[in-house]
Amino acid sequence: MTLLEVVSECDTVIDKMISRGAAMKEEEKPRHKTLVNSLDLLRERNILLEERDRYSINPEQSALIDYYANSIEHWWK
Repeated sequence: MTLLEVVSECDTVIDKMISRGAAMKEEEKPRHKTLVNSLDLLRERNILLEERDRYSINPEQSALIDYYANSIEHWWK
């Protein structure tokens, strides 16, 4: 995914979570800069890989990604 795709998808996911009762208000949603900073941190920690403005999950970190995905899975049931 490109940076813009990631930011857009995050916004969509957060909106869905809010509509399903997540403890976040619309005005508390992360801003573009916050999401970009978060991507930078994940890249620096080798959780995400970036090549030519395309992000992907580092296969070596898939267990960690699964762990965090499971922590919010209840919002999709």
